[in-house]
Order: sequence, then structure tokens, then C-alpha cells
Amino acid sequence: MLGDLQAAGKNAAESIQLLDRLRAGGDESEATTIALALAYAIQAQILDNQNDAAGPVAGKRALELLAPLAEAPNASVAARTVYVGVLARRGYEQQADNQNEDAVHTEEQATRIAAELGARDLSNIDMAALYAEAAAWQVAALQNLGRNEDARRVATDAMAIGDKVLERRPGYRLALHAEQVIEGGLTNVAQNDLNPVEALRSARRDEGISRTLLNLDPNSTVSANNLGSGVQSIGDALWAGGKLHEALPYYSQALDYFERASAAGAGQIILNSYVRGTVAHQQAVTGDFSAAAATLARGAPSLEKLRLKEPAGGMPLILVEAIGHAGEADAALEHGDLPTARRLAHQVMDQMRAIKPERGVQEVQKYVTLFWSGDVAGQAEYMLGNYAAAVGAEREAVEARKKYLTEAINDRRDVAEKATWLAMSLAKQGHLDEALQVIGPVVLFHRELAAKNHGDRWQPLELASALYAEALADPKKRAALLREAAALTDGLAAELRPLGDVRRWRERIQKAQQGAG
Repeated sequence: MLGDLQAAGKNAAESIQLLDRLRAGGDESEATTIALALAYAIQAQILDNQNDAAGPVAGKRALELLAPLAEAPNASVAARTVYVGVLARRGYEQQADNQNEDAVHTEEQATRIAAELGARDLSNIDMAALYAEAAAWQVAALQNLGRNEDARRVATDAMAIGDKVLERRPGYRLALHAEQVIEGGLTNVAQNDLNPVEALRSARRDEGISRTLLNLDPNSTVSANNLGSGVQSIGDALWAGGKLHEALPYYSQALDYFERASAAGAGQIILNSYVRGTVAHQQAVTGDFSAAAATLARGAPSLEKLRLKEPAGGMPLILVEAIGHAGEADAALEHGDLPTARRLAHQVMDQMRAIKPERGVQEVQKYVTLFWSGDVAGQAEYMLGNYAAAVGAEREAVEARKKYLTEAINDRRDVAEKATWLAMSLAKQGHLDEALQVIGPVVLFHRELAAKNHGDRWQPLELASALYAEALADPKKRAALLREAAALTDGLAAELRPLGDVRRWRERIQKAQQGAG
């Protein structure tokens, strides 16, 4: 499969060179320009799979070539048709790079032109499928922006069109793919609404569509990846609903599909590494440290393959090695091996500070890894009593997370959790005013979430943690805040209460109530 991708990449590059020479020689005909734009679009997709920052550059070039033709008053149907597909792909790249406002605009333009070409009345069934595909990535971008109602509205419209396409042409893979992406977006919308029951419904629909797509093309790395994502989302919904042990098999199953997709190239291997780290973390949280170690060890074959393909100082190899160490640090932290967690996490932070990624997806991957390792280092330093070092690590983690922060509630919960550890560390150093400045917005945010929580079992613990941090920073309100925090931890779901993390929070709160924390 990797050889096929390399051959396709070579063919696209050769086509671009030939067509560029034709245009330079004076052939600026519509047919030549469209062919060149398509070659750039194909090259963009291949480079994206290889985690190459040149992918979005090629995608942008395809749009630049087509725009004068497709946006002209008397534009041909051929130019506009190709333009819709290139716009849809460009919007995907933009939302993947966290340029969500741009992605919404791009996909709105794609769906508008698709509708003009017969998408909504299905006079052009291929354009209807493209309409659904463009709208699917618009849903993803809207969800990232926290515009949940807009995301639902666009999703409902696009699903209706996708369903009509599939009624006429069952098994049409582009329409199926669009519906799979839409269901994935709706899963995230439900998670942001703290509604794990609704998230589970969407995740199961996502998984079903993804399985159909993979059955239609068992060799498709895209379908294998998407099935892995759907299965992982089922695990996430169960986890959020407090059904931890039901969730774990789904996480392991998701890894099987992500690994099956690794033939797509370095980008997929990097994604697999992050997923392994997430799965290992969930296993370690539940106390299954042998399973966490085995999960992390599953990355060794992919790493060896990457070493044969990538230069020693290349970004993909550095990232995969660093992600693996971050996962080991995380598991060590959960196991209580604080010195190992601290050592490995700082090692990863040093690596991430030193690399110079290209702008775009590589830059995001750097900050994801720096945020993760910085948080592990900060927690380890805090529990070792090294509060100044904890402040430094958590401050770096929070700042790294802001580099790719969206308005989605789950992203904001993520940064709020790390800000809680930062505030605790500041308070332990006696910097009470700064600690209050950090934790005040976090407590307000979580109080607002608590008022509209529809069954997320972890959010009360996050609020209790923030209240504990505020109690450290505000002696006048300490007793009342600690009472509220204690009540929240006492009321946690039954499956959460025995967890090591939960026990440690309860101990901190109890000691603080006794005047020892």
C-alpha cells in the first residue's frame, strides 16, 4: 500500500511538471488548467497522508488555479464541478489545521455551488454526494467553534441529502463517507453537550457506517481509520457515562483498526501513536498497568518500519518516539512512579522545544505532545513537592494547549484541568493572587457546565478539583469550598470512586479540611 502511495505521488508530481510546462509554453486552456488543479489536489491528499506540510500548500494551489475559471460569470459546468471537490478537500485541510472559521466559509462555498449544480434536487447525484461531503467537514468545523446548534442544523440537512443519494444508489461510498463524518461530528457535539447517551447513539451509527465502508473496500486505509475512530468514540461515550470497564474493549478494538490503516503512511502512524497513548492512559486509570504496558509496546513494529523509511532527524520519527515516551510517562504517573514520570516527561518536553516543525499539522503535533508531557511533568513535580518546577511545567502545558485550542467544550475542559494544577502549584508557592486569577475562570466555567450536565460522570470531579485549588488560593472561603468539593467526590458514580485518581483527590480534600493540606 505504501508503495502504491509513493507511485501515485510520483505520478502526480510528473503530471504537475508536464502541465506546468504546457502552461508556461502558452497553453492556458481550461482543460489544461483543470487537469493541473486536479493533479495538485491529488498531490495534496497524498502529502497529507504522509504528514507532509506541503499537502495544504498543494491544496491551496489547486484552488488558486481553479478560482478564476469557476468563479467567472459564465463559468463552465466542468470547472465548477471540479472546484466543488477541491473546495471540499481544502475545507477538510483547514479544519484539520484548526482554521475553523476559514473551513466553514470554504465548505459553505462548496455546498452553495453544489446546490446550483443540482445537488439539492438530485438532478446531479454525484454533486449531491459532494454536497454532503462538504457539509460533513463544515459540521466538524462548527463543532470545533462551539457552534453546536449550527452543526446540528447543517448535519440534518446534509444527512437528508445523503440518505436520498443512498436510496437511489446504495453503497455509494462518497455519500456513505459523508454520513460517517457527520455522525462523528454529531458524536462530538453530544460530548460537548455533556450528553454521553446521545453521544453513544451517534457513535454507534458512525461505527455501523464505517464498517459498511470497510466491507465495501477492505483495503481502504481511510475506511480502516474511520472505523477505528468510530469504535473509539463508542468507548469515549461509555467512559464519559461512567461505564469504564465497558469502554475498555472498544479502545483495544479501535487500535486494531488504526494499526490496519498504518499503510497510509507517516501521518497515520503518528495518529496511531497518540491513540495508543490515550488507550494506555485509560487502562492505567482503571489500574490495569500490565494492559497499559502491553498497549504501549504495540507501537514497536510501526516505529521500526518508520525508522526504515524516515531520516533519523525527521519530524515523523522524532514525534513517534516522543509520543511513546509521553505514554510511558503518563502510565508511570498513574502507577505512582513519580521519578520515572518526571524524567520521561521532561525528556519529551526537551525534544519538543528543540524541533522546528512546518506550520500546520506538524506544528499542532508538536504542541499536542508538549502539552501532554508538560502536564505529566507538572503533576509529578507537584506530588513530589517541587512546586516551582510544577508551575513551570504546567504553565508550559497550558500555553501549548492554547496553541491548538478550539471553542469546543471538551477542549476547554482539557485546558481547565491543566489550569487547575497550575493554580494549585502557584498556591503552594504562596502566589495566592495569581492562583486566584488562574482558577477563578475555571470554577465559573465548571459551575456553568454543572448546571447543564446531562450525565457526564467526570465533570463533577473536575469541578471538585477546581474548588480544591480555589480553596488553597482563598483562605477566607476555604472551609465552604472544601465542603462542596468533598460532597462532589462523595457523590461520584460508583465505578469512579475506587479509582486511584479519585482516591487521591478525596485524600487531598480531606487533608485540607483537617488543616494538613
